[in-house]
Amino acid sequence: MSSRIVDAASPVHTGLVVLDGIGLGVTDVVRLADGAARPVPGTDAMKRVTESWDAARQIAATGRVYGRSTGVGANRNESVPTEAAAEHGLRLLRSHAGAIGEELPARQVRAMLAVRANQLLAGGAGLRPTVVTALCEALESGAYPVVNEFGSVGTGDIAALAQVGLALAGEHPWRGGAGAGGGPAGTFGGSGAGGTSGGPGVDASGGASLTGASVGFGAGTSGGPNAGGSGPAGLEGSGGRGSEGSGGPGVAGGGGGGGAGGPGRAGVAGSGGLDADARGERGPGAAGGSGSRGGSGGSGLRGSSGGLGGGGARELRGSVGAPEPQLLDNNDALAFISSNALTLGQAALALHELRGLLEATQVVGALSLLAVDGSHEAYAAPVHAARPHRGSSEVARRMRELIGADERPTPPLGRIQDPYGFRCLPQIHGPAHDAADALEEVVAIEINAAAENPLITPEDMAAYHHGGFYQAQLALALDHFRLALTQVARLSTSRLSTLNEPAYTRLRPFLADHEPASSGVMILEYAAGAALGDLRAFSAPASLGHAVLSRGVEEQASFASLAARQTLRACGAYRLVVGCELVAAVRALRQRDLGPDPDLPVGRALELAMAVLDEDQADRPLTDDVRAATALLDRFTDIWRGSES
Repeated sequence: MSSRIVDAASPVHTGLVVLDGIGLGVTDVVRLADGAARPVPGTDAMKRVTESWDAARQIAATGRVYGRSTGVGANRNESVPTEAAAEHGLRLLRSHAGAIGEELPARQVRAMLAVRANQLLAGGAGLRPTVVTALCEALESGAYPVVNEFGSVGTGDIAALAQVGLALAGEHPWRGGAGAGGGPAGTFGGSGAGGTSGGPGVDASGGASLTGASVGFGAGTSGGPNAGGSGPAGLEGSGGRGSEGSGGPGVAGGGGGGGAGGPGRAGVAGSGGLDADARGERGPGAAGGSGSRGGSGGSGLRGSSGGLGGGGARELRGSVGAPEPQLLDNNDALAFISSNALTLGQAALALHELRGLLEATQVVGALSLLAVDGSHEAYAAPVHAARPHRGSSEVARRMRELIGADERPTPPLGRIQDPYGFRCLPQIHGPAHDAADALEEVVAIEINAAAENPLITPEDMAAYHHGGFYQAQLALALDHFRLALTQVARLSTSRLSTLNEPAYTRLRPFLADHEPASSGVMILEYAAGAALGDLRAFSAPASLGHAVLSRGVEEQASFASLAARQTLRACGAYRLVVGCELVAAVRALRQRDLGPDPDLPVGRALELAMAVLDEDQADRPLTDDVRAATALLDRFTDIWRGSES
């Protein structure tokens, strides 16, 4: 795939994100992570990268530069001999690529790649420009390196980025995306620098067998043949394929045997092995084994059919899906891994989802307010003009728009004031919006920052050693945001309890039907309370952590990485809490036969919810109801945002 470079001043087209190291936003990161847009490096930004790369090599050749001509951490005072400099970079990547734990989902890894590419385009890393284009190629093709969860304490995602660096060098596996309904992603076999072949590809479920990638810097030999995978019951296993060696003539790979079909209808032969491809000699495909077949398994598609979201398990070849191996050396290794790109990518994904859920929660709260004949006085303009916090004032204004309330509403005919779940909604939702704004500001600065240590400045030919990688601002902003969201979720459980009270709804306890001693939605209070418990645990401040590392040289840690993971984990728990409230609010409005003006935003929300949620009021399991309600919340976000107009 050829790299594409455009002028950053050009109009932004649909499906395109220009990376310029200056203006990348949270939404852009999400689009790239989801494969909804392709990245294009800006012309001026690439010039900065080239100038920084040239300057860094000159500086390192004439003086001592951390990580380039010296060791790292406690080894910072140990010089690297000139003759060992080229291998020093790869040794640094190999030694630091020790992340542990579960493999991260593709979406999180892709967010990391997007952030790192954009940071490099800020021009302070002093790293070879082809690394930027390689990252963009991976984002466009759907290939992503295997990255494990743990390895950072908030002073740089060194272990995760070292894994990416080794993948770029051809020494660490890549994965390809799987489309809807397809099997899991297959693995590219990594190769050594001498051009030896990668291992055979692993079988993907659904019967597709993937190719071991043979990539290296010398003449390659072929990967071994792949056995055809046996499909699950009713699926046909597909044959493996021989792989190629790159960089020189390849020897033919053997054909894979056909996989046995699962039990099913009358026998159909398993599919035969495919020939070795490209520069090697063509190897004969082995005959497929016969078997009976129920349904066809998902065959691997070539990487060139690429992109995310295709059907079936996808086969990506090293020369198509993954970028060509990069010749990384001592001038590249530390420059690449000196970043918090994983933490920032995860923070961007979490912020984007939770901000949307926060907005949707206000729409749900408005439905609950209608269900209990709540007062509009708590959202009156004079109340918030007298105490003008930005977030609270905005939430009150938006509530008036959602429910069609006046700026100076008349007092209610019934009770004087509502419980806190309604009366204090602006005062609790408002700070959460403020916290989201503060977090987005921090993330936007960091994903466009040249924070590498040392910072290369071509204009004065200097390498500045510093601590700009330390993520105190991010850790504190993430902690603050989670704490604010937990208050909002707790308020949702308060409204849920109010909806169960006949004194407020004039309905039966727990919104039950008319059968004696029916429990109605009683269990939702317990379920929401349990999810809130998880959310409360995730909200413990990660910034309270402490670590002394590398023989005492690095005696502090921000734990921003933990804060980002906890914020991502909070998404599911928060969504469940609010989903429980939505189920109860819609049931109460149905029982009271209340329907707000369908032209109002809250009226549109109720119509949408009533079309999706089951109207059966009898005692029954509510698991599916809550699942459907949580899916509706994203549509409610659109309603909240549409109420601005």
